[in-house]
This record gives sequence, C-alpha cells and structure tokens, in this order.
Amino acid sequence: MPEGSHGVWPHESVRELLEELESEDMEDGVYFGRVNWRGITVRSPYVGGKLEVDLAERYRAAAEALAGFPRIARVFRRLAENYRSDARREDARRDLNEFS
Repeated sequence: MPEGSHGVWPHESVRELLEELESEDMEDGVYFGRVNWRGITVRSPYVGGKLEVDLAERYRAAAEALAGFPRIARVFRRLAENYRSDARREDARRDLNEFS
C-alpha cells in the first residue's frame, strides 16, 4: 500500500475511508496488520528493546503527523504504546540475562 503525504503510510484515501467508516473493526485490522507485518524477530539475549523503542518513536511521530486523521492517529498511538511495552519487557529480559 502506498505512502501518503508527509511520507507516512497509509495513503490519504485509506485515512479518509477510516474516518468515514468509523469502524473499530477496521482500526483493529490496521493495528493487527501492522503488528503482524513486522514478523518474527530474533536477537541476542543481551540487546534489550532498542528495536522496539525505535518502532515506538516511528509510530508516535506518525500519529503526530496525522493528527488531522484522528482514527489512524489513534491506531498509531496504540502501536507506539505496544512497542514501548515490548521494549520494557525486552530490557527486563536483558537485565535478567546479564545477572544470570
């Protein structure tokens, strides 16, 4: 799916459709589609959540850029929080591994 203005996915046509439909199911579909799009990650047990911190920041910035589209901005804020939570968990795992 192509990017839209601001170099941010999704294209305006999708953003506008989400706003028009006002469908939480569609928003959930976008959310889970983005989570699943990432696929499986493998890392050293000593790395922590740097990858997730970067993703959280990317989705936070996208939410800000798309503030005029509140539904997709909400999905992006939800993704950012999800990845922040994952980063904290990965950091905790790293910390445990360092002391094992």
